[in-house]
Amino acid sequence: MAKDKNLVEGVDYFINAKQVKDHLHSLGYTVAYNTIAKFLKQNSIPKRRGGGWTAQSVEQFALQMWSDKRKVDPSAAASAPVVSADSSSAAEERTQADARLKVVQAEAAQFRFDKERGKYVLTSTMDAELGARAKAFRIGLQKFGVDVSDKVAAMFGGSRKAAEALARELGTPEELMDATVLKIVDFQLSRADRFARLWKGEIEKLLDPYGTGHWWTEDMAEAWERFEQGGMMDAEGDSHADAA
Repeated sequence: MAKDKNLVEGVDYFINAKQVKDHLHSLGYTVAYNTIAKFLKQNSIPKRRGGGWTAQSVEQFALQMWSDKRKVDPSAAASAPVVSADSSSAAEERTQADARLKVVQAEAAQFRFDKERGKYVLTSTMDAELGARAKAFRIGLQKFGVDVSDKVAAMFGGSRKAAEALARELGTPEELMDATVLKIVDFQLSRADRFARLWKGEIEKLLDPYGTGHWWTEDMAEAWERFEQGGMMDAEGDSHADAA
């Protein structure tokens, strides 16, 4: 749009009622300042998205409202094709729709990129992994007591036979056998702290396979590998950026 002499330098639209009034007067309209200010305040003349009024919107409104107040014939601007508010609104809606589409496309591209770098895992893969872990954990707990029962029984004197065998190996007379076996059992029971250490070690061994990095399904193992590789690539990219 050509610059108008009533416009502020560097601005191609009107920002106040005085500028609008001066522009209309230059076109021959004899409209009072207060009348123009009233219509602007009522938003009768469509505003720009960033504020202010374009010469085209002002002139179109003047043609519709004050053609009888014009002292001269309509200028070339008056004979210009009138852009309806509906077509202007439709163009704005198309622009906004295009912008939203670009945002969606950018998000989809970012998602595909992150997926390739292993930052997303299929829900079915995670569900299968959790199912395998739950099953293994349940079986592990069920077997734990049986697997360590012999160690616990022996440590706490549950095996009188083992205590008696030890007493005989030590050459204990038969008449002192019962008393010696009892002492051996008492000694074993006195080592409760040893059992605590054993229990801690056994539990750690039981839970170790559930730690990060140990996977129960091949799909999850592959997904984790892609994630780690993607993280290393991100780190390399950051280091190159810092170096630059």
